[in-house]
Amino acid sequence: MIDFTAKILVKAMHNISSWDIINKKARFDAISIRQLQRICFHSENDMDETALLRKLHYLKEWINTQLHGNGWTTDARFDTESGVHGQDDAEAIGIFDLVHCLTANLLTINRGRVVYRYKYLKTWNYLSGKIGQNLLITSIYAMKDYKEGIHRTDFHGTDVIYHDNQTLNEILDRGMSENHFHLRCSIPYFLLSWLSLMNSVTVTKTADLLDMLNREPRNPKMRYSERPAEEKFSMLHLKAAAIRVYLYAYLTDQLIEFGEYYASVEMILEHILVTEPVYELLHEFEEQKQMQRSGEAGVQTDNQVCGNLEQYLENVIHTDRMKRECTGFIWFVTKCFPNIPMSIFMDGEFVFSRTNREILVRYVEKHYEPLLLRQCAWLYRDKYWKIFRREWMRQTNNALERLLKDPYSYDLRSYRSYIQHVIDGFHASNSRVYKDYALTSVAAYDKEDWNYHVLMGERWLIYEMERRRFDGRKGGSTGNEKYLYHLFFLYLVIKESFRSELLQNNDKIGFRNFQTYQKRKTWFTTSFTEGELAEIAVKNAFRSQNLECLEVRVVPQESGEQNIRMIKGYDQAIGEIYRKTNKEEKIPAYFYVFHFRKQMDRMHGEGILRCRHEKYRQRLKKLAWAMISMRVGNPDIGVRLKGIDACSSEDGCRPEVFAVVFRTLKQHTVYRTDTKKKLPQLRVSYHVGEENQDVLDGLRAIDEAVYFLNLGSGDRLGHATMLGICAEEWYMRNDYKISIRQQDYLDNVVWMYHRMVHYHISNKDNLLEYLEGEFQKYFNLVYERNMSDEYNKRILDQREEYRIQETDPYGKSDHRRSALYSRSHTLHFNIHNYYYAWELRGDDPHLYADGFYNAHMLLDVQWDDQRINPHLDLEKRDIAEAAVLYHMYHYNDEVRKEGDKPVVVKIPYYMVQGIGLLQKSMQKTIAKRGISIETNPSSNLMIGGLSGYDSHPIVSFYNRGLTSDMSQICECPQINVSINTDNAGVFATTLYNEHTLMAYALENKKNMDGTYVYKKDMVYEWIDHIREMGNMQSFSKELRLGDRSADSVVINSKHEWLLNDS
Repeated sequence: MIDFTAKILVKAMHNISSWDIINKKARFDAISIRQLQRICFHSENDMDETALLRKLHYLKEWINTQLHGNGWTTDARFDTESGVHGQDDAEAIGIFDLVHCLTANLLTINRGRVVYRYKYLKTWNYLSGKIGQNLLITSIYAMKDYKEGIHRTDFHGTDVIYHDNQTLNEILDRGMSENHFHLRCSIPYFLLSWLSLMNSVTVTKTADLLDMLNREPRNPKMRYSERPAEEKFSMLHLKAAAIRVYLYAYLTDQLIEFGEYYASVEMILEHILVTEPVYELLHEFEEQKQMQRSGEAGVQTDNQVCGNLEQYLENVIHTDRMKRECTGFIWFVTKCFPNIPMSIFMDGEFVFSRTNREILVRYVEKHYEPLLLRQCAWLYRDKYWKIFRREWMRQTNNALERLLKDPYSYDLRSYRSYIQHVIDGFHASNSRVYKDYALTSVAAYDKEDWNYHVLMGERWLIYEMERRRFDGRKGGSTGNEKYLYHLFFLYLVIKESFRSELLQNNDKIGFRNFQTYQKRKTWFTTSFTEGELAEIAVKNAFRSQNLECLEVRVVPQESGEQNIRMIKGYDQAIGEIYRKTNKEEKIPAYFYVFHFRKQMDRMHGEGILRCRHEKYRQRLKKLAWAMISMRVGNPDIGVRLKGIDACSSEDGCRPEVFAVVFRTLKQHTVYRTDTKKKLPQLRVSYHVGEENQDVLDGLRAIDEAVYFLNLGSGDRLGHATMLGICAEEWYMRNDYKISIRQQDYLDNVVWMYHRMVHYHISNKDNLLEYLEGEFQKYFNLVYERNMSDEYNKRILDQREEYRIQETDPYGKSDHRRSALYSRSHTLHFNIHNYYYAWELRGDDPHLYADGFYNAHMLLDVQWDDQRINPHLDLEKRDIAEAAVLYHMYHYNDEVRKEGDKPVVVKIPYYMVQGIGLLQKSMQKTIAKRGISIETNPSSNLMIGGLSGYDSHPIVSFYNRGLTSDMSQICECPQINVSINTDNAGVFATTLYNEHTLMAYALENKKNMDGTYVYKKDMVYEWIDHIREMGNMQSFSKELRLGDRSADSVVINSKHEWLLNDS
């Protein structure tokens, strides 16, 4: 029932239309079971309507039982007069009843802090990702505080929620290292975005970005409303901001003004006449006037003698008693509405008789400017204040309702300014409030803790609404309180609409889906500087778990000075955080890794002879030089940089693009001028095998990263999901068909052919012959059609001329020249020399611009050592066919156009089996080379499309501790692996959470017969090993000589490659 309840809550929050809530077709206290049935049936494919209806009825009874057990009444009190539901929809569920019952079962209080029950981890993780934690946490705190009779204002320590599994907590509390933490994507940016949006409603750029959300929705929702489409996000933003200030004003007993409120002349006059002795004084005055008129014959009436009311009352107005006791009346007559002509009044009647009062009101309303309600506040002192407040609230409610129901009847620009004026007023009322006006009601905090405290205003507001709801449960709710919770429900639903577009929780997979979300990460964090965002991300990471080290990945800048300023700026903003060690020395607990962003190449087709990624290679070189400049120019800052990485989508940007730059940076050495101590050489990580065109394409990319970038012991692969994913399941899920570029498919079959031979994989079902046939087919399509004998002859002539110049630069040997020119100009291409051409891709393509390897171009002293791949035999560069194919791969525009064409290929089953065997062999090679893998479970599920945490390939990389079967242990490659978050802000996770998710998944994994696959104590032992390996992987630790120092890797690189590949 817990899982079903959680699903219903998410469906309700995500699919009920805000328009239906506004028009009370869906109420916080009465969401009809029939409506919930429609929502679930249309958004789920495996739901039987009858069974679903039964479960919903059972859910209602379960909620009633839960509430009555605690002595509560339900929110769902059906109002037959409201017309909200039809006769068939008499049964309904209250949304906050549902939240309360759910959290009462999911959460518990342990040593004064809220924790979630470990057995409900899967449900908790689902709810946290879909609707966030605030609503759930505040519900349990509100219930606890109600029982204790307190109202909480101190939310210190409520932002990090742990579970109640003490054994697992003790393991994780031993210390973990976060080795894959993209700074900009690890900010809790939805919470910060929402905070910024709720505190600023007048920024034009914000409205433009909100419109972009409408144009490309990532989480289109099923709507059940009379309105054909949901409102624009710009309008939802305005409504949510208005509701929030309204709720905050109510909770803090303040009056707010949406625009200008006007006083009713009749109401003000009646109030003055009732509360001041005006009648008594005027009657005395009238009697005196009457006596004067009776003694004087033929005297004109006062209406004729006195021009206006103020003149008529001149004598009485200036009496001491009138000035003392009738200030409101004097203000009304002389200040608000002066010069009212006496001619409007009826002769012979008391000037303020009922008839004359009506005449006066009509005249004033017609001829004078409206009287602002705020100007009348001083009239309603003491016991009369409630009257004024009631009128103010009535006008506020009307203004808010008008915005909610008919927003376009307003001048929206003016309305935005009204709301902003209210927000600014809240901020101005308390100088210590920072970023969010709601923090005014939260307990004071230390300046150093602002980074998490800044989020507590929203938590206080939600908590206070929940807390007051418990207060109202015993005594019943007033009409105004019901209206407040009606608005609160609407506010939460609108908030979820934004969450769904800013946090990746749409159940879609793939890198493009992720990229769309991550591009939105800083659209709305306008209230925060870059340094503040970095401080929030890093400090919250350390607060939420026991971290030994944190690897902060940021984008390198264009120059050394800019890199120095960036690191200094981040260090200053984040502050000093040191590792917990037994030594007295202070070792920084966080450091930096610069990651290059991969880019697709779109330069071909311009008729200009350029290699692939020409401009981007130049930019990479510039960025690399800036990093070298920083390390040389400022070693104290340079030492804060520990490694390099390349991230983003692999599509169209293969490891070869980074080969020269990575090899150069990896081998760069610099010494401190003061201590003569060498700076640690940069370590290397590389995102690869995360999401590819197919498993085989991912395996080749991993091999290219290792081979072209010269990865060795101490280096890491980011994700490498394709190295461990079940190939058969992947291809079966895709119906054994792939859509792939012709060039990549050709490369893949050639690479697979030679790797099968290299690893001595059996040629089952003549797989090698099949691959060779595929090679011939696609080589003809991509290359052979686009080359000619004349083209080949020209390249060979140039090659021979170059070789002659090399061997006989002064032309003295005619015999040597004639021998070279007599050679055949025929090139013979096959699957073998094509593979040699693939191997050349680790070299700088400019060295082959003429169609052959030209060593004369090695002129750049800084880069020459790494422009050729030291792992490649020099002889292969002299193979004419290989050099020509490598040249055409880069410089033949027709080859590139043809290669970029997509093709759908059917992958035979025996080829899939071969790919699986190839995976196993590659895993062992990675393990032998000492290369580690950074896994990111939640990221891999949401991007790579894994079926669950229990199917994550990390277990196929390392299983020591999970089993005592030596055959299984020996079969597993035992690669050094770690668990990380990748993008904690995008996926709403923590390192603690990622380790817990993996432990829970393995602990509960079952065999076909229902028995558990792993023993609990073995799972915890395995998790502890993973934790320890994560600490070992950290780039904060320098390579030890015994583990292969950086220098030994340089000296013995070729030997080690051959050794480990054998």
